[in-house]
Amino acid sequence: MFGITSTAMAQTATTSNAMLPSLSQLGFEEMLDIAMKNNIDVNLAYINQQQSEIDLLQSKLNLTPSLTGNAGQFYQSGRSIDRFTNQFVQKTIGSNNFQLQGSWVLFAGSQNRNAYKQSQELAEASGWDVKAQQYSLTLLLAQAYVQHLQALEQKKAAEQLVAASELQVKKAEILFKEGGTNKGAYLSVKAQLANNLSTLTNANNTANQTLLALKQVMRVKLTQPLLINDAGFGLQENDIAKLDKVEAQAIFDSLLIKRPEYQAAFNRLDAARYAVKVAKGSLYPTLSLGANLSTVYSDNAKSLTGYTISGTQAIGYLPSTMEAVYAPTFEYQMKTIAFNKQLKDNFGQSLGLNLSIPIYQGLRNHNQISYANLALDRAELNLVRIAQNAENDIFQVVANYKNAKERMQATLENHQMQKENLEYVLLRHEQGAASMLELQIAQNNEANAHWSYISARHEWVFRAFVLDFYRKMASGDAVDAQSLQNLKK
Repeated sequence: MFGITSTAMAQTATTSNAMLPSLSQLGFEEMLDIAMKNNIDVNLAYINQQQSEIDLLQSKLNLTPSLTGNAGQFYQSGRSIDRFTNQFVQKTIGSNNFQLQGSWVLFAGSQNRNAYKQSQELAEASGWDVKAQQYSLTLLLAQAYVQHLQALEQKKAAEQLVAASELQVKKAEILFKEGGTNKGAYLSVKAQLANNLSTLTNANNTANQTLLALKQVMRVKLTQPLLINDAGFGLQENDIAKLDKVEAQAIFDSLLIKRPEYQAAFNRLDAARYAVKVAKGSLYPTLSLGANLSTVYSDNAKSLTGYTISGTQAIGYLPSTMEAVYAPTFEYQMKTIAFNKQLKDNFGQSLGLNLSIPIYQGLRNHNQISYANLALDRAELNLVRIAQNAENDIFQVVANYKNAKERMQATLENHQMQKENLEYVLLRHEQGAASMLELQIAQNNEANAHWSYISARHEWVFRAFVLDFYRKMASGDAVDAQSLQNLKK
């Protein structure tokens, strides 16, 4: 996670339309705030965290009963059976159905409960992912910031070289015209000026490139002006003294369990354990409680309101005399039963338990358990890999800091010696005891030594920032003994 390379900063990125705050100069903290708001990976991590929190809420609600309501309006035409008279009818019938269903899983092998615990672990892991992205961006921005500061200082050193060469060219030109030196010496000084101008051009290009890289990390418009504060990271002498005493193993022992990517991997390992329990729960029977409330309305449901005798009709004959027997015929007056009355009369309810026992499903559940166990093994290996990488990172960070400090001290001594030698050769040259070639060699050696010192000093500044970053993380909030023991296991 903390592997930072120059190619990562050089990648083309989508810039944000957000404008920089109206500040004359931005310090590292201000630039970091802007980068945090604009960085896509950090924002995606926030989105993933919000999604995992929604998943956690849903898994918690899965433990509660479910309730479903249904309502429908239906029209049926053609030949059908009237549900109220159980007779065939040939007309269009309109009806309404209303239903309220509820169910509650009482036991399912603790799948829902384990799924909830799994979601808890994944939600915590997503929170650590956000911190991991923030930490990674912090180090990435720090590297870009230091590289730009180094480029600015090297540009300033190149400008000083050009200014010194221009003075030497003026002096050499006067001496050449007055016959105090030959043309070869005069041309040599002009050639040195041309070489320094080329160095200044390269330094200016490098400063522009590092500024673009810094803007890319901050995700601001590349055409937008950016003025930065060259104060650095504000490391105090007591902080540097603490860094000199840092031991890799000591900081690793306290830092590992506080690294966000390790915490996230540990949460995902626990989530994988719960996933195995969820998969094993599918082998158990499922017992659920169900309830139902329903009613119906139909415009074909009629009630009798009255009748009249419309006549008579023969219904048979007397066997002795064969005299016809008549019965009256009636005409009935009907009306559709009221909506509220139908809902009340047709109201039905049910309550029951349902037991579902998995017997054979093509070994699907057993294969899911196998998949879950493989995912658990993968999570364990991932945790071990992160721990190994973290150990390598810590030892490398400490070694890089010590090497950078030694290199800085060596280049500083070299620069001081080359500077003294240049002053001595310059004095001899003014007295006529040293040639122009000796002076140019001394100037080039001093410039190269100064250049190397600038590079070494800024590398040490960055390595000190990284080590101090880890040191502060390791000395942060304490971890209780039980949590420490669990994490070590």
